[in-house]
Amino acid sequence: MRDDITNIAIEDYLVELMPPRPQALAELERQAREHGWPLVGPVEGQFLYMLAKMHGAREALEIGVATGYAAIWLLRAIAPVGGHLTAIERNPERIALARTYVAHAGYGDHFNIIEGEWFSALE
Repeated sequence: MRDDITNIAIEDYLVELMPPRPQALAELERQAREHGWPLVGPVEGQFLYMLAKMHGAREALEIGVATGYAAIWLLRAIAPVGGHLTAIERNPERIALARTYVAHAGYGDHFNIIEGEWFSALE
């Protein structure tokens, strides 16, 4: 069962139009399908990338990192200009998963995770 937040037919059409994703993203998409991990999806990831690029973002904050998928999309936009992404996550298993995939994508030096609840971390 798919749990898309957008119309599935439109989502599928847009995914077909996208160029192939880098290996780390494609691998994470495959793993997520196999294990039922939550992902924003390639269309939404590309949208995050474009927003960060258009605004010239150099810093990003992600609350709830899950797998690192959205983080990789954001880092694709901000890391080449020396940017950095900080994530806040309370689940140690998700932290480990995100660190692994972000490092595999080549962005480990631009990525930091704060372990804990977001409302405490942002005080």
